[in-house]
Amino acid sequence: MPNGDPNWRKTELPELKAFFRKVSKVLKSFARTYNLKITKYYHQFPSWDFNFRHPKGGVGQIEVHKCGDDAVEVFASWWIDYHDTSRRDSKHTEGRKCSLDGLALCTLLTEVLHLVFSWRKEDLSRGTENPYRENIEMSKEEFERLNDKYPLPKID
Repeated sequence: MPNGDPNWRKTELPELKAFFRKVSKVLKSFARTYNLKITKYYHQFPSWDFNFRHPKGGVGQIEVHKCGDDAVEVFASWWIDYHDTSRRDSKHTEGRKCSLDGLALCTLLTEVLHLVFSWRKEDLSRGTENPYRENIEMSKEEFERLNDKYPLPKID
């Protein structure tokens, strides 16, 4: 579901592709190394996202956002959705800016991924209501299978 700019593909996407081409080898290698699913420009955002089934439940995500012409900002999240209470508990990091240097970016991505792995369920902020409430209409088994579309990460 895009953010609504009907000209986005013509006006912004070419610039984003050119920008991310500078770091695409590093990003793709990171995804392969840790078995992460890449999503590019979700909802027309200037970012590549890496999603995975968190080993402790729920879904983890690392987002790499374009930050000017010569840097990215890296964010991380982990959330667990609960069918019975229609609640989402989550934890998020502040963004960390990084140059487009391949080694620096790879190092930061790896640090952030290991940080997300280190979090405990007790570290998550308790949500009030799941933003995907419509999924409550499905059975608990169907609901829990929603995370199956994300790969289990390789942990070193």
